[in-house]
Amino acid sequence: MGFFDRLKDSIPQRVRGDELLFCLEEDPNSALSQLEELFRIPPGGTSNRVTVREREVELAFTAFGMAEVAENGAYVQQCLQDAWNRFRLVTASNTDVQRNLLYHLRQCRGVIQVRYSYEGANAQEREERAREAYALMGRAAGCLGGVATRGEAALLDGQARVVLDAGGGSEVDFYLPPEPAPQPDWDGTSSPESRERKARSMAWLRERYLYVTPSLPPLDDAGSWIPRSVSQVCGRAAALLAVSLYSECRLSEGMDYPSARAFTQKVIDLFQAGQFFSPKEQAYLDNPNSSQKEQIPFSWQYENLLVMEWALGLADRLPYPSHVCDVPQAVRVMREHDSLEKLEQACTLRSKEELLDAADLIYRLDWACTDARAMGMPAPAGLDPGVVTERHRALFWLAGCGGQCGWDEVDLST
Repeated sequence: MGFFDRLKDSIPQRVRGDELLFCLEEDPNSALSQLEELFRIPPGGTSNRVTVREREVELAFTAFGMAEVAENGAYVQQCLQDAWNRFRLVTASNTDVQRNLLYHLRQCRGVIQVRYSYEGANAQEREERAREAYALMGRAAGCLGGVATRGEAALLDGQARVVLDAGGGSEVDFYLPPEPAPQPDWDGTSSPESRERKARSMAWLRERYLYVTPSLPPLDDAGSWIPRSVSQVCGRAAALLAVSLYSECRLSEGMDYPSARAFTQKVIDLFQAGQFFSPKEQAYLDNPNSSQKEQIPFSWQYENLLVMEWALGLADRLPYPSHVCDVPQAVRVMREHDSLEKLEQACTLRSKEELLDAADLIYRLDWACTDARAMGMPAPAGLDPGVVTERHRALFWLAGCGGQCGWDEVDLST
């Protein structure tokens, strides 16, 4: 080996690689301008590239966005879809982090190619330079509200921490997508009170790292939202108690139809519940041949009963909807009153504002459960989807959704 060959071998080899950064910005020029400001680089004219140099590390950012037409816009959509598909199939140890990362990718509208290079005289220096390169990528991701790749194996947040890797691991316990720019209400007619109510619900959700799309509109409190009266709510509670007890007799106690109806009739007579059954409830109670499949949904009515008791001031709070309610306690609360008249006398209905606050929040929680199910994932934050759905029904009925529609007609769409 000659002298010049030995000299060549002593020169550190430059390590090169490529990553992607997925971001909210759909305008590539705007994305690059934000990076120039972040890294204090003089504006680069009309070029679609920004180059950053710090110590031995160099990063070149090339931006693409959905605002572009033809090939570039299609390229962005394909990259984002590929990333979503890849990390959707990961078996994650923390499904809440995974789910929120997928929501983040769904929000992204731009892709930035990151070409990096660095050199180091030995393995330790190269490892240090690699950390510096990914830290710079993390800063860029944080600036643009995005996430950066680390090969095909991981996505990194704005602090270069692994949000999710191919093995399902994560370096964060909680994760939320960045908040996008505020969007106008769908119809533009929501009252200030309803917008404030939505803002309170969204703040409550963010505190618990529970993502709900901000595009869900406020629940307006004008027009058709007319809360129920005390007598209506007490009657509904009586009907729910009777239907739930009957279903429990059939499912848990194995009673035949005559025995179950005879047992339930005592409660119906005590609270005059017969006048409050909905058409579907009455048909169910009158059917001696109902199947187990038909009986199970009606057994969930204890959840609705708890909501009625809360609305009537008979329960102090609605617990977080992660578990089914305390059924014996819900029944005891009702049986402390030996007539419908005494039940009504003991109750004071909560304010319209309290009912609407609870309805607005459960509306968003139901969206979270429904959307997670559509993705084939478990409900977020330990929520029980069945409990959430029944709360949705009860609270919308209480708040007077749809001009005091019937119990069977409550709109549960999200």
